[in-house]
Amino acid sequence: MRYGDLENVLVELTGGDRRSVVGRFKKLRLMPFPDAIRLGTGNRVEYDLPRVMALCTAFEINALLVPQSNAVGIVQSVWPEIVRGILAGAVERGILPRPASMPAGFSAVVAILPDGFASESPAQATAANLPSQTHHDGEPGMVAELRLDCGRLVELVAPRLESSSGDAAGASAAFGDLDLSFGWGAGQVPHRASVSDLFSGSSFLDRGPYLERAAAFLKIAGKLPEVGDGSPQSSTRARQAAQNLLDYLGRPSPIDAWKGEIGTREGRPRLKHYLAAVGDRAGLAPPVQWPATMLVTTGASPCARARAMVRKALRIEAEKRAGRHGADAS
Repeated sequence: MRYGDLENVLVELTGGDRRSVVGRFKKLRLMPFPDAIRLGTGNRVEYDLPRVMALCTAFEINALLVPQSNAVGIVQSVWPEIVRGILAGAVERGILPRPASMPAGFSAVVAILPDGFASESPAQATAANLPSQTHHDGEPGMVAELRLDCGRLVELVAPRLESSSGDAAGASAAFGDLDLSFGWGAGQVPHRASVSDLFSGSSFLDRGPYLERAAAFLKIAGKLPEVGDGSPQSSTRARQAAQNLLDYLGRPSPIDAWKGEIGTREGRPRLKHYLAAVGDRAGLAPPVQWPATMLVTTGASPCARARAMVRKALRIEAEKRAGRHGADAS
């Protein structure tokens, strides 16, 4: 989609005047979006579907009176849930055939749980894809949340994609590509994964957040009382954030699926199993089960094991990214 078409979408989306949209877009270019988004506003610049949807979502969240810098932070933090909401909206409108891996009953609505709006830093957030029944009944969440209807974005963007590609099949294929990276499929999951195999993309649009989310989950879950230990109950907000993260870690996007298989030795639980055990002990609902008989023999708590694995993986990922950037600069 060319910038001129994108500008028309943003004007219709926000209901604002064109001058305001252009001014906000120029300010957005100063935010930490990928370089490919910050190319300029000329009509020759073209934006693919992920970048169009990322920009539209940032504008939509900003319209909810969330500061623009925080809106960008939210989009980056919960991009997998936003994409799944977009895919559900495309399925509901007959633009995309229902992916075989897509769970039944999902709506296009995403419930976003921000963690404050500090002016000096992007907002961190977790999110959940709401079931259709919850959305239609209008049931409130357990804690204050933002609800984003991705179906509305699909309705605005899809016709212009069809116009750009010349047929409906082109638009369907673009949404299908989103499903391959951030949908519900299993992805390429090796029999045995190693942190040395980590692939690090250049931005949130092509880099899965599994490891960062695992670290965030362990930080929150480590403060939750274990079931039956008599400790005071933690806040509903903290538990909801931990559950949101655990839901993703149990069923990650295809681009992230193999990271849950990281392990140090054959015959031992994988990272996803340790994370599930941590969640279970905190009274959460793990989407996957773990080999409990194997955990008994590890000699360390699931939380300690998971923390060590995540720290090592994040370090290797950072080193590989730094090495690649150094090579690009030379």
